[in-house]
Amino acid sequence: MFPSGHVLYVSVCGMYLAQLYPNFNLTIILVSMLIIVSTLFTKQHYFVDVPVGLIWALGSRVIAKFIAGV
Repeated sequence: MFPSGHVLYVSVCGMYLAQLYPNFNLTIILVSMLIIVSTLFTKQHYFVDVPVGLIWALGSRVIAKFIAGV
């Protein structure tokens, strides 16, 4: 399925967790990256699905911040 929902959910959760727990940024980023890479190795998605999922996640965050007025 295009784009990757796995990447979208992991990225959105990772962004907010990194914001809530800045001391654990490296751990959050590493775990997120491992999950994202695993979608490729388990052949759940094609490579192009990953960047589009990341763009979708970033866009979702921008829209959420705009709606929240932050």
